[in-house]
Amino acid sequence: MRFPKIIDLDQEQRQVFNNAPSDKNIVITGSPGTGKTIMALHRAMKLAQLGKKPHLIMYNRVLAKYTNSGESKTDVKVSTMHKWIYDWWKGAAILKGKKLPMVIIDKYNKKFDWKAIFQEIIQINNKKDLEELNWGHLLIDEGQDFEEEMYFTLNALSGHFKSYELECMITVFADDNQRLQISSKWRRCSDSWR
Repeated sequence: MRFPKIIDLDQEQRQVFNNAPSDKNIVITGSPGTGKTIMALHRAMKLAQLGKKPHLIMYNRVLAKYTNSGESKTDVKVSTMHKWIYDWWKGAAILKGKKLPMVIIDKYNKKFDWKAIFQEIIQINNKKDLEELNWGHLLIDEGQDFEEEMYFTLNALSGHFKSYELECMITVFADDNQRLQISSKWRRCSDSWR
């Protein structure tokens, strides 16, 4: 399967590609088949060319593998959220020896404790240590599949990094029609990003 090039994008996709700011947190929504994943990868490649240190997060492991292989292969880092957050947490010297906060749901299930993650990072108040944790520009594909708490945490942390003059952005690509609660989630999250 050939991965579409920039010249293959339709007018609406090119408009988003050309006009979406690289220095702000943004949400791009569209229904299935509108090219959100293609746009996410092209945006990540553009941000890499601008020196923005992008990392593309995908909910689906199969999609992340496809995006990292064959004709779609780029120098952009692509992974699932679980892999990204474990690597992000483990890669910071200031967090060495601290376990990534998790909430135990039951015997077989656990999830990230976004509130505890926020509390841990917000206590770091020097630029040198925060530089290690600065994710650069995080692009999230299939954004409707991730927890609302994750977005509030990442947005708040983005603001914390910015207060130390570190550029730390988020772009979310989501299908506004796949979940009933999604529109209120985006409204609350995107309102706080303005």
